[in-house]
Amino acid sequence: MTPGLYNESGINIDLRGHSHFRFEDCEGYRKIKGWHVKEIDFGWWNEEEECLYLLEIKNLTSNPDHLSEKEKSGKLIDNLWKKSLDVILMLSAVWLDNVASREIKSCLPTYAQQKCKVKIFHLIKCDKSIEHLLNAVNDRLKDRFRGYKQLYENLLAFKIISNRQADRILKKILSK
Repeated sequence: MTPGLYNESGINIDLRGHSHFRFEDCEGYRKIKGWHVKEIDFGWWNEEEECLYLLEIKNLTSNPDHLSEKEKSGKLIDNLWKKSLDVILMLSAVWLDNVASREIKSCLPTYAQQKCKVKIFHLIKCDKSIEHLLNAVNDRLKDRFRGYKQLYENLLAFKIISNRQADRILKKILSK
């Protein structure tokens, strides 16, 4: 596979030309993941905005009822919330220069190794017929994260987007 080109949950991502990382490839993260610490699929430095972008991708196209079932049970929200919170805690530890986080720091783009602006996107690949349910999931997740966002003032965006919205919002990294 070409470095910087990825396929995650049926979505093609092109991060060539961006300073990027994957927590799953980071030795520092692999050492702590056994302790129930979650990660987000991709991170990259957006030069134009001077901002760290984080992207989690979920594919719900194989079972159209999956979203409504998970939305009702809260499992999807729990999963996305846990991943977001854990990544924010890892970044905070890096920025505080916590000894245990130094191996994670070495995986991050240089600009993200110090306190910076952050945008988190959860891209949900789903059929158009259930896309309207994402708004309710997004509202519930944002409500749960509201207090943390107040504490973490560098978090500029926290949003669930569909694959169709991603074509517009993340067009620079999506490849066909």
